[in-house]
Amino acid sequence: MAFLQEQKTFILEFYFRNGHKIDAVWQQNIPNCLEEFRYEFSEVVFNMTIFQSTINYCITLFRETESIDEEEDCG
Repeated sequence: MAFLQEQKTFILEFYFRNGHKIDAVWQQNIPNCLEEFRYEFSEVVFNMTIFQSTINYCITLFRETESIDEEEDCG
């Protein structure tokens, strides 16, 4: 399943808002992100592996292009 722009934005906002720096390395809690996503978008059915891949790809894309615009295929 392809995630909608609104869902990708939610994932990135949660990811960056809830990170913690531990020993100079940023740590994010993917299970918490997943839980919040399921709460916000309870009707969406998805595969956990695809969800994690989408998070990783969107973050990389955002850091490289400062965008997750729909023209940018992010999952």
